[in-house]
Amino acid sequence: MPRRSLWKGSFVDAFLYELKNQKDRLANKKVWSRRSSILPEFLDSTVRIYNGKHFVRCKVTEEKVGHKFGEFALTRKRRPMGATKGAPKGYLAMIGFPSSVGSLSNISQQLLQTISVLMGSLSAGRIGVLPHKYSRSANNELQP
Repeated sequence: MPRRSLWKGSFVDAFLYELKNQKDRLANKKVWSRRSSILPEFLDSTVRIYNGKHFVRCKVTEEKVGHKFGEFALTRKRRPMGATKGAPKGYLAMIGFPSSVGSLSNISQQLLQTISVLMGSLSAGRIGVLPHKYSRSANNELQP
């Protein structure tokens, strides 16, 4: 992410800017302004940063000076890979195959069964809408 132009300076909310000169500073204060930069005057103070749901406690250290408050209060839950085990994935799940399908031969067999069921329902007249390239003969058979 590109950084802010140096001639603009860092943004600090007015509420925080007033607190920087006070004696108690930010000691255990609630901060809603995630976009504000952390100033050197806030060193060694503990703040509670709002992440949209609750306040996250954060101690301001020297490494955090110059960054934004919002960088230290994540707004989304961390979901490790594989946490949604058994959930449908990819194209096979989209067309109705279970996620527990074993090998490629099982997939091809199930695909052939699905095609035969669809073709059987087409020839039996169960599906009224046909693709444009097919037409029916006099005895209700499909002809390309």
